[in-house]
Amino acid sequence: MVGDRGDLCSAFSNALGPAAAMTLPGEADLEAALNDLLSRAREAYPAISVPAAAYVTYVAGRLDENKPVLQALQEIAAGDLLLAYSCVQGDGVAWRYLDAALRHTGASVLRSFRLSHSDQEEIVQGIRECLLLGRGGESPLLESFRGRGSVRSWLRVIVLRSAIRHTTVQQRTMHLDDAAISHLRMEHTDPELVFMKKHYLEKFTVALRKSLERLSNKNQSVLRHLLVNGLSVEEIAGVHEVAPRTVFRWIAETRTFLLKETRRQIVRDLELGDSDLESVMRLIQSRLQFPTSGDSAGG
Repeated sequence: MVGDRGDLCSAFSNALGPAAAMTLPGEADLEAALNDLLSRAREAYPAISVPAAAYVTYVAGRLDENKPVLQALQEIAAGDLLLAYSCVQGDGVAWRYLDAALRHTGASVLRSFRLSHSDQEEIVQGIRECLLLGRGGESPLLESFRGRGSVRSWLRVIVLRSAIRHTTVQQRTMHLDDAAISHLRMEHTDPELVFMKKHYLEKFTVALRKSLERLSNKNQSVLRHLLVNGLSVEEIAGVHEVAPRTVFRWIAETRTFLLKETRRQIVRDLELGDSDLESVMRLIQSRLQFPTSGDSAGG
């Protein structure tokens, strides 16, 4: 990438949004920041070459306007933005890099879903088309990549969302019930819990199914991602575009609701003394410890 220093600063400055333009540094500092940007981009993808002025103009249009220009330039994923820009411009070398990343990410993510090979191929091909061509008159999806994180992380969220849309509601509901109830059927060594499981498991299973049905759509979705698809908290946060701590809170809310609702139904349907009821609830609490990482929640 080559370009006159003055032309680069001018091209970049003219493409900035009004909010970012207010934090524009002096020309010397801006020139140094743009040179660093170009250096990082070249280092990431030395085989890709585009006009430097066109590239910095593209970056300017995607800069985080909530931060000073110098900070935003320092934090932006320079190489991945170069990759995205070059793909949008039809560069074959860049597309081979991006397609390899998509295929690797797709294989990693879709492994957790109960999908046939042809379904997985269909999902990845649909994403390819959206990335480069767009759908329904929309711009190519690649143009929405703003370099706030790596392109692989961005692709991972896209694949997750596509896989979730592809999976039917009926299948997901069935799998959620099965996944949640499978936690109850694990072996115990505590004699009291073994006794309670033997005598009350089926009643508890019915109560839990009813409790799952009463969960909000959001909490059902979170639990399904966790138990069926084996997603980590961070991945669920990416799907819902929230912070991981928010997902942790949702999981805690879901567990509290299920415990409370299941207890209510057991009290209503079973004639248990206080001691037996507390033993049953101890069984419930011991089993409703949901995993919070993809490795332990595998589907």
